[in-house]
Amino acid sequence: MSLQFQDMVTQLLGHVGRRLDAANDISRDMARVAQILCTTDSGSAKLAELDTLQSHLEGLHGKLDDVRDRVENNPVKQTGYASGDVELF
Repeated sequence: MSLQFQDMVTQLLGHVGRRLDAANDISRDMARVAQILCTTDSGSAKLAELDTLQSHLEGLHGKLDDVRDRVENNPVKQTGYASGDVELF
């Protein structure tokens, strides 16, 4: 049972790590948007930078979808433990 618990915790920590990475990327991108909008550059320079940032955010959106799909199909949704026999492969 302890090996099963360790496996479940390892998987859940992996999911949390991926979500934190995505949240960090989003935070960094939003800071970049604020920086771009506050600069005194010309409008066309701002648009070019925002276009580049948009393509990066679209890639991040796909990454977030992958994380969400993995969590929804996660076999580690066990809510309780029961004692029983142990089968060895």
